[in-house]
Amino acid sequence: MNIALQITANLTMSVNHFYLSQWRNYAAGINFNELKWSKAGNSGLLSPGHPINKPGLLFEKIEDEAITRQIDKLLATKKQMNQPVQKQFREKRP
Repeated sequence: MNIALQITANLTMSVNHFYLSQWRNYAAGINFNELKWSKAGNSGLLSPGHPINKPGLLFEKIEDEAITRQIDKLLATKKQMNQPVQKQFREKRP
């Protein structure tokens, strides 16, 4: 478990510079606020017994209805462009 948390802490530092909003979610999840690149790759970022927070969703859940609406919107646009509509996108998922 400690190794997994060390990897997560290191990834959190890396993600910070590319996905700032996601970094906050990762950092909050493991109770981690280190931002120094000089410490990246360190296997001792979190001490044994380091408290972590209750896990939560990192990304917003996308409901099937929202996906269906987007597919319908795309298919309507495709029809307007006079291109054949592929029925494979309209099939129900299991």
